[in-house]
Amino acid sequence: MTRFVLSCLMLVIAGLTAFGVTDLHGAPSFSAELKNVVDGKVSVDTVTLEGRDASGAFVLYGAADVGFIADTQIRLTAKDIKVVLQHISDAGFTGMPDSFGGRPQPKDGPRPLYAIRLIRSLSVYIGTVSKSVNQIDGGAQSKELESLITDIAAALTPRKKNGLALHELTLQAGLAKMAAGELAPEALTVGFTVSPRNAGDAPTTVLTIHQATVTINGKPVTMSRAAVNTLCQELGGKLTQIGAKGFPLQLYDEKALIGVSFSLTGIEQQVNISADIYPYNVERATANPDAQRNFVTLKQYLQKVLKDLSPNAP
Repeated sequence: MTRFVLSCLMLVIAGLTAFGVTDLHGAPSFSAELKNVVDGKVSVDTVTLEGRDASGAFVLYGAADVGFIADTQIRLTAKDIKVVLQHISDAGFTGMPDSFGGRPQPKDGPRPLYAIRLIRSLSVYIGTVSKSVNQIDGGAQSKELESLITDIAAALTPRKKNGLALHELTLQAGLAKMAAGELAPEALTVGFTVSPRNAGDAPTTVLTIHQATVTINGKPVTMSRAAVNTLCQELGGKLTQIGAKGFPLQLYDEKALIGVSFSLTGIEQQVNISADIYPYNVERATANPDAQRNFVTLKQYLQKVLKDLSPNAP
């Protein structure tokens, strides 16, 4: 009886898989989730879309209602994202192979070495499911994929007129816009590493904020979208307050090796700081007292963020 029930269950799963409702593990398939978003059954907040070709790159974040065309932030609505997803569905994206093209390799004998060149790509992430299609140099070329990416880029490009061009901003100005909520958290990247010096101390801890995802030692931290927004705005304000520039590469810390980095999408200027107890760093800190004080302020703030997110952090 049990075997009969299991056989029936497997037939049901096989049928659902064949119609694109689930995958082999019974989870929702990509095609089913794509339809659910277009039909309004799943929120666009779960969607991230990335595309690139010879003309440039674009990325759309459903959770933030924004996109980036190269280094320009554009505002979007849920309807805008649904229209793009509907076009992707109508173009047969779900049925495309993972890759087109590529140079043929001989069946026997040594294989020649050559660089693989990506011509264009489109990736769609919906919650826990995703699909990516790449066009590789050489071999069969997909006109359908080319047209799909070109059409999406053409539909988004007019939004650049009223967008926020990050390449025109200094890092300081960009951080001020982050603090004011004018720049999406997806644009901010922050790294904070603490390596205690003495044996027996807590292990190294790494806090990373990238594309509105917060991780500690590589593990994502569960946070609401509102909490991520608040954190990134606070960070933008703190970094603006202490000054985004003027830091020497090395400063002083007596207890640990500290690393801090922060940057914004589309802005070339970045800040990378390391601090430790070496004598030449003591000299640099002495020669740059304002920078040292700002560094201590920033370190203490990031340590508080760590403590709030992970009580066992150093």
